[in-house]
Amino acid sequence: MIDVVEAEFERSIKAVAETYDADIYLYSGTIDHAGFGKVVEAFAPGGRTNALLILTTNGGLANSAYKISRFFQCQYERFIIFIPSVCKSAGTLLAIGGHQLLMSTFSELGPLDVQLYERDEISARKSGLLSHSAFEALKSETFALYEHFLLSIKQRSSDNISFPIASEVAGEMASKVMTPIFAQISPSILGSDYRDLQVAIEYGDRLAWHSENISPVAVRFLTEQYPSHDFIIDKQEAEKLFDEVDGPSPELWTLIKHLKDFVFTPHEPTIVINLNSFLEVEEDEQPTDENVASSAEEVDGAGMDGSENPDRPRSNRTRKQRRGPSEPDTPEE
Repeated sequence: MIDVVEAEFERSIKAVAETYDADIYLYSGTIDHAGFGKVVEAFAPGGRTNALLILTTNGGLANSAYKISRFFQCQYERFIIFIPSVCKSAGTLLAIGGHQLLMSTFSELGPLDVQLYERDEISARKSGLLSHSAFEALKSETFALYEHFLLSIKQRSSDNISFPIASEVAGEMASKVMTPIFAQISPSILGSDYRDLQVAIEYGDRLAWHSENISPVAVRFLTEQYPSHDFIIDKQEAEKLFDEVDGPSPELWTLIKHLKDFVFTPHEPTIVINLNSFLEVEEDEQPTDENVASSAEEVDGAGMDGSENPDRPRSNRTRKQRRGPSEPDTPEE
């Protein structure tokens, strides 16, 4: 597990805790209900008002991502998230709840895309963007087909056929070609997938209201404007969507070197560690594999107080000017 000398490891944790004035947590793996339970189990405030979460995940459940993010928002005045490598799908939803994101050249966010279970398939999942993308593609192809028929009719008739008649004929031809394809789309499945994506947007809006680090328009941009589930949103692009994106401190990078087995690829099974717990080890004790493994044991269930305090103290740190209500800056081509 963590193969370091105790004193060196403790110094790294202390340095990061002092730099960010934060309790430090590590989450590596799938975001699900068990992962949320591990977060609750690992929670042990160390007397600081901020939390720093080192997050590595390929995604998971939107409900769990929302609960984890809100948990940290409710327990701490300021919630900081460091993304050392991948943070996709539901991980992006969790990251929306952070008051500050720390990213490097190795960091990857992804579109706000929930993973849905495939109909009639056991344990198989698909991207929530597939139905939306398929429908948008069919609309585009239908119009292109109609346009092709219309222009062809006008050209081959040497403009002797009037526009209304040419338009009607082109419309009927395009309809006959595309109707069988559209008939294969189930309205109930399309509506269900759309509803699930709306759930992710609504969760994102609520987390953003507390974090004040991203606008509602940018939340929708994360959901609707990317072509695929695995699209890479790097630090440069994230800076155009989020208000507060910074690089990790040298102290944090030093700590990450000790945690390389967990932070560069999602851990299986999911592991959650309260790194502050290592500061409580006595000087004559050495951190062992059993110490770390015990902190990551899976809990069968854990509850949380669902009460919220909208009037909780907020950071007075000056933020970048919030974008207007039109749309966020899009990446330069």
